[in-house]
Amino acid sequence: MSNNRLVAATIIRNEANNYLRDWLKNIGKIADYHIFLDDASDDDTPQIITQHLKSHMGELHQRRTSLFRENEPALRGELWEHVRRVSRDGDWILIVDADEFYDEHLTGIKQKLLDNKFPDVEVVKVSCLDMWNPYDYRIDGFWSPLGTDVRIIRYHDIPFGSTSTRLHMPPYPAQTNTEKNLDVFIPKIHVAYLRDSDKSRRYEFYTQNVSPVADNLSYRHAMSIMDKNVKLKTYFDFWSNLWAIFHGRRLYYQIYHTLKKPGDKK
Repeated sequence: MSNNRLVAATIIRNEANNYLRDWLKNIGKIADYHIFLDDASDDDTPQIITQHLKSHMGELHQRRTSLFRENEPALRGELWEHVRRVSRDGDWILIVDADEFYDEHLTGIKQKLLDNKFPDVEVVKVSCLDMWNPYDYRIDGFWSPLGTDVRIIRYHDIPFGSTSTRLHMPPYPAQTNTEKNLDVFIPKIHVAYLRDSDKSRRYEFYTQNVSPVADNLSYRHAMSIMDKNVKLKTYFDFWSNLWAIFHGRRLYYQIYHTLKKPGDKK
């Protein structure tokens, strides 16, 4: 057994009234160390994280002013410097937001990564499953790409660099070799569009902040949020849940219960 770690890194802001507590339980079962950079939350997010860190290894850094909308590259670079300070050769970094859950697909591959079973691999690309309701994720148009999101990277002591200036820029260092990818299915259960109010809020934000000229792809993606006719695929069904219970897949079942909690339907 190696002493290498999976170090989680998160930029977070005002998540206290979303899925924060359930998410911390989820990622707390996966990450060996967690670095939080709070982008000037004005709710109870820092207090909830502080409580979490009493029983989990990690650290919380708090900004006095929010930087995400003004200069996302600088904010991500700030987070990466904290990663560089605590990480070492052999560690892997999980870049994760507070609306992204992982089940046993990740824990099944984690130890192999830490034991360097894949010496030529530099990144693991996850599959973003945008949950449209507690059971199904969206698969039409721009939605739910398989194996395209780089979220797990081998640690190297390198500067972050500026990979982009657009909204939702790549969250990993510019020198990361994304071609050396492990071909494996790791679902990222994304709950940002689970509630109808979230769909509306994100639609308004992206259509106001993404330029149809400068970033036409992201703009068209945003415009499709409010589509009435969408194509869905089931991830949480009766038989899968039964199989998960039988095989002790606790993370899977925990996510299912999180998604089933009452939420607005407006």
